[in-house]
Amino acid sequence: MVAAPSGGPATAEAPASATAESGEADLSGSGGSNLIHYVRVGETLSVIANIYDVQLKDLLRANGLAPDSQLTAGDTLLIPRGVYTPIPTVTPVIPEDTPTPKPTATGPAIAAVPETPTVEPTPTLTPVPTPLVYEVRRGDVPAAIAQRYGVRVDSLLAANPGVAPSLLRPGDKLVIPGTSAAPPTATPILPTSTPDRTVFTEHTITAGETITDLYVRYNLTYDRLVAYNTITDSNHLPVGSVLRIALGTPTPTATVIPSPTVSPTPLPVYLAPVPLMPLNGADLGSTGQPIVLSWAATGLLGPNEYYVVRLRTYDSSGTLVASTEAWTQTTSWRVPDEARPPLPGSYVLRWDVSVRRRLVSVAREATGMALSSRSPAFEFRLTVARR
Repeated sequence: MVAAPSGGPATAEAPASATAESGEADLSGSGGSNLIHYVRVGETLSVIANIYDVQLKDLLRANGLAPDSQLTAGDTLLIPRGVYTPIPTVTPVIPEDTPTPKPTATGPAIAAVPETPTVEPTPTLTPVPTPLVYEVRRGDVPAAIAQRYGVRVDSLLAANPGVAPSLLRPGDKLVIPGTSAAPPTATPILPTSTPDRTVFTEHTITAGETITDLYVRYNLTYDRLVAYNTITDSNHLPVGSVLRIALGTPTPTATVIPSPTVSPTPLPVYLAPVPLMPLNGADLGSTGQPIVLSWAATGLLGPNEYYVVRLRTYDSSGTLVASTEAWTQTTSWRVPDEARPPLPGSYVLRWDVSVRRRLVSVAREATGMALSSRSPAFEFRLTVARR
């Protein structure tokens, strides 16, 4: 892992790749290793290319992207450069004062007057405010706590990343954002933040309805749903029970001038997996040995969460001739014989991997909700000899 300078981009080392074929950018970098950049809010491909001083076309080629590709916070990009080097800070050298020679007295001796010592002022220490901490009580849900202190629900959840909103228990401690604990002798002052103006609707559970149906119908996440409802068993919703569904924040009328509020961009549940083998740009020749794709685990997957591998095959002219997608809960996948090029020739196989939650399975086709962005695209060369 390469540490970025304070305030700089977040990066990680990726395996070095072989030199690309004629017409392609050299992905090995001058330092012999590549970087993985995690996209932040507001960053674009041009901004990231300027940060690392690389050509935009090389950045697009290294990640298999088009010039109009859109980035999401949490995406990872392969940077075709060496180690990111910050600009060194130059400390100015202040020359020492040269003492002025005192003239030699020619008259009668005069007693020297002692100099008055300079008194350095005592620095005033600014007290650091202590954030207000709330102790969860029985029956509390994040929405009720946020409304009580006049803060947004997403701000409350962001200030407490280690607390699961669906598993609040009496005695848990929550930090209230934008507030501070009052000193013992002071009168507590309630915060004056803008209250949560989220618009809700009510949904009555019918027979056979699942929590996945609610995700798809209302475009919700699990955390967003349990923030306003007490759900004891997500696998079984009682028929007839009523849930509050958050639809969003209404647009203020023309007579109201609201304070500008910056809503945080939601991040993926998992970071994008990082491909490991085969190395990017590797040439496997005409080997008939099994080809196994492997990547680094991005977290502990749930029961319906899978790594989805996408493998695309291009011929020597750059034409896409085949595409395969596979679902697995392990961190490797063996390329089956039917996914290998059948005809003689030279091919480039490009692959990436992401995390999805399986929602629907019809025959052998599966669809799912994305839980991470796609990994950087790795590629390797394969030659099929004539028989």
